[in-house]
Amino acid sequence: MELLKLMNRQIQLQQLKNDIRRKTKVDLDEQQKEYFLQQQMKKTLRKNWAKRETIRNGHDWKKVQKEGMAGVGCAAFRQRAGAIRFI
Repeated sequence: MELLKLMNRQIQLQQLKNDIRRKTKVDLDEQQKEYFLQQQMKKTLRKNWAKRETIRNGHDWKKVQKEGMAGVGCAAFRQRAGAIRFI
């Protein structure tokens, strides 16, 4: 009878461990997904901002895309675009 109680206790502990692992994995997966989506949003917003500023400053957006910001010679613009912070 004692052996049965001990085995039952071990099974319960193993089930609890498995449940904790599963919930932890789900939480981490959600956090990674959220982080990835935030990074994509930042990248998209920076690109849109850079495009708007490039056009607003009279530069050709296609040339900037092809040659990079060095193509328009605007270090201050690159610095401002890289300094965007999002919440």
